[in-house]
This record gives sequence, structure tokens and C-alpha cells, in this order.
Amino acid sequence: DQGKFAFNMAMAISKAFNPTYNPLFVYSESGLGKTHLMYAIANYIEQKNRDRNYLYFSMIDFEDEFSKFLFRNRTIEFREFLKKADLIIIDDIQLCDNKGDLQDEIFNICNFFIHNRKQLVITSDVSPLQLSWLDERLQSRLMGGVIINIQPYSTETKIEILKNDARLNRIELPQEVYEYIGSNSDSNIRKLKGVMKMIMAKHKMESKTIDIEDVKPIMDQIFPQKKKGK
Repeated sequence: DQGKFAFNMAMAISKAFNPTYNPLFVYSESGLGKTHLMYAIANYIEQKNRDRNYLYFSMIDFEDEFSKFLFRNRTIEFREFLKKADLIIIDDIQLCDNKGDLQDEIFNICNFFIHNRKQLVITSDVSPLQLSWLDERLQSRLMGGVIINIQPYSTETKIEILKNDARLNRIELPQEVYEYIGSNSDSNIRKLKGVMKMIMAKHKMESKTIDIEDVKPIMDQIFPQKKKGK
């Protein structure tokens, strides 16, 4: 599915930046794990690919930084700072303000990174085609790489996410608990992780094996709109 494709593409980029995948544009509705995926790229580089220099920006932070340099009439200095990176991640580009100078800056960086075989990764809540207020040149650049639309996760994928979280936190849960959560939740990764945090807290405080009866009230809190199965 597209979620796995996005993850595999992110890992491929983390291990070896590849201009064939440039720019990588990942979009989905809110809560399906785009930002989590960007953090995974950054964490992998920090741990196993330290010779690579990356920069991560939320779109709001990028605009704030650019505005500071613009106010001091030092935009060239800002651009040179960005060019030193091997990888730039811009999260939530749909929040980009409709300012010509800001969009020009992003376009220039896109061009520089593509032509110099550096990696650009961008996320959005909508596809590049729906960013109709963007400068036509910038919109075209964003559509010129690999575009991935993350769809709501299947029950099996949600179970994989939960099991991975459990492994990272060194907690063991019965298979039926994973299946109950996966079958009675939506695809919002933040909510799924909220469920896991509450389970871990309960496990730690009560020093007991977690079963479905323990999980049901947690699920009622996090996913009250979902009709629960047995």
C-alpha cells in the first residue's frame, strides 16, 4: 500500500540520497503519519548516516527564518545556509504564505537541490495540483519528482505500527489486543500512539499483563465515535 511505499522510499532516501526521487512529495489527510515519517528520516541520518547534513523545517518555521533574514536584507546569506545541506525537509508546505518572495526562495532552493543532486523532501495535506495558489513554476517543480498519497491504513498496517511501538518501548501485548485496537480505530497515527502511551502507563503503574478489558476504556476515550467489536 502507499503507506509502506512511502516508508520504503523514506528509508531509501535516508540511506543514500537519490536524485531520481527528487523531490519526494508526500501528502495525505492530517494524522496519517507524514511528520512521523519525516522524523524517521532525520533520526536515521543522525544515527547511521552522520556524514550527511540535513535541515528539517515546518513550513511555519521556514517562513519565520526567511522573514528574519529578509527583514535584515540578508536573504543571500539564508540561501547559502540552506545550500550547505545535503537534504532539506519541509513539512506542511500547504501552510506556505502567498508571498512572492517566499515562494521564489523555495523555488530557487528546489532548482539548486535538483541540479546539484541534493535531496528535497516535502509534505502536504493536499496534492501539488491542489496547491493552486502556488507560483506555477514552483508547483511544476513539486510535481516533477515522486509523489506519494498516503491512504488510510489497513487493519494489518495499524497492527504493524502498534507492534513496532511496543517493541521500541519493550512491552509485550497479546495478539488479540493488537487486533482489537487495529479493528476498532481509525488511521490517525497520533491517536494510535496515544492509545499505546496509555497502555504503557497502565502496564507500568499496575505491573500486569494488559488484556482487552483493560484496553476497552482507553479505546472509548480515544476513539469514542467508533463502534467497538468484541
